[in-house]
Amino acid sequence: MSEIKIIAFEDIFQHEAMKKGIYTEDYLKLSAKITMDKQDMEKVNAKDGQNVKLENGVGSIVVTAKLEDGDSHPGLAFMNTSPWINQLVREDFCETGGRPDHITVTISPSDQEATKLAELLERIKRDQ
Repeated sequence: MSEIKIIAFEDIFQHEAMKKGIYTEDYLKLSAKITMDKQDMEKVNAKDGQNVKLENGVGSIVVTAKLEDGDSHPGLAFMNTSPWINQLVREDFCETGGRPDHITVTISPSDQEATKLAELLERIKRDQ
């Protein structure tokens, strides 16, 4: 288990997949993923395409780890703004209409499949 800071961003490819449907496999693949550099992948003991569990004091999700081929940025990872990353953000922050710019989580390899959108929606309904 390791700690990492996630930077949230918006992605045109994710927006295009959303137009086809939020329950599609394309939307899941683009939204339920975390992109990390090689150093962080090794530190977490995760491989490209492997699922990882992200947890903090707010919640937890399982997403797919993707290796970034660019510059090294140890301790920083990237995720698309989505219902997945929102599971790791305080509710009062979301209510202000703010967008998370960084979130600190613990990350560890997982044998579970990526958290499905239907499960996220059930969590949200249950917590109301």
